[in-house]
Amino acid sequence: MILRKPFSLPGTIISRFHRLKDGPGGSFTAKRHIFVSPIMVFGYDSYSYRLFSRIRGGFLEMFERLLPAQRPGWNDLSNKTALVTGANIGIGLEIARGLAARGATVVLACRNFEKAESAKKDILEKSKGSIREEQVECMLLNLADLDSVRALAKSWGARPLDILVNNAGITTGTFTKNPQGYELTYATNILSHYLLSLLLLPMVRPNGRIVNISSAGHMNAKPFDVLDLDFSKGLKTRGMEEGKLIVPGGLTFFLYGRSKCLQIIFTKELQRRLEQNEAYKHKNITIHSCHPGLVRSAIWDRPGNITISNMFKSMLLFTVNILGISTTEGAATAIYLAINDFPAKNPGLYWSRMLVTVPNPVVKDVQAGKLIFDQMAVEAGLAEEQRL
Repeated sequence: MILRKPFSLPGTIISRFHRLKDGPGGSFTAKRHIFVSPIMVFGYDSYSYRLFSRIRGGFLEMFERLLPAQRPGWNDLSNKTALVTGANIGIGLEIARGLAARGATVVLACRNFEKAESAKKDILEKSKGSIREEQVECMLLNLADLDSVRALAKSWGARPLDILVNNAGITTGTFTKNPQGYELTYATNILSHYLLSLLLLPMVRPNGRIVNISSAGHMNAKPFDVLDLDFSKGLKTRGMEEGKLIVPGGLTFFLYGRSKCLQIIFTKELQRRLEQNEAYKHKNITIHSCHPGLVRSAIWDRPGNITISNMFKSMLLFTVNILGISTTEGAATAIYLAINDFPAKNPGLYWSRMLVTVPNPVVKDVQAGKLIFDQMAVEAGLAEEQRL
């Protein structure tokens, strides 16, 4: 049974087996794809459903570390090229390592070239010779600056691309704007990735994949004001001043959740437009978004200036260290989406632990998705011929 759209009937489980290879030269194991949803019981937009989703998500976060290790499969990626943003640390590094181990040529797109070179060295050394040096490349990319995105796209030229993983993300405790005048969280986490994806889209080969790393934190997002996607006006109405700390600190996580929700909206709308575009509909390009899990990564140590109490910050770090999964586990779903056949047959969805998951009801509004997509094209400065 091919699951084209998220749906279920009360009390039902939609299940599908497909084969995943354990490793190079390894045997195949059956992967059971399960999708469970209470939508038909509660209704997609209901408070009960949102409450259920948060309880379910919290339960999964608490016990994910106790669940069996995820096995994303081992398809041969020889002669394929991948680009991973923020690949010098955390799950970005592990995604790059996983794709290179499967034979792909992987480009580490990072804002600090020295750290990118250090990540490359780490990948090569830990591979013990199984990954060739020419398989790992480094490129400079500062997602806080749209000009840096355009510079990378110009340097990329007409080089074919098979896999794009939009991974890099930040939180910031200060009301800061990027050089183009947009709030930094929004500019870095979504607007720059939007621009990067659209600029590189003509180079994506048939059956290519775009994977957007989102977060379960997107569930906190509310409907968007299309003319205030970066929430600068919202911050100012709350008395925030540019360059000053964001108070209360919870707004920092709210901004992060908004940016991750916009990634899912972007995923769904880009997939919809590609399927209707004459130039792209036959290329079978697949776009997905995913939640990597509660990962023990450096993002929890940054920034140190979030205005939350030291007690809450200590509790947060303690929780992540106790309940969080490894960066290798956190990379599994993204790798799964980038290399396997089943996701390619079910595009435009949101995933967690290699399973289709129902996102925030905000992303359901197709008309809002169209307006948001078009507004981001304006804010990213895309020329008419570069838009879809």
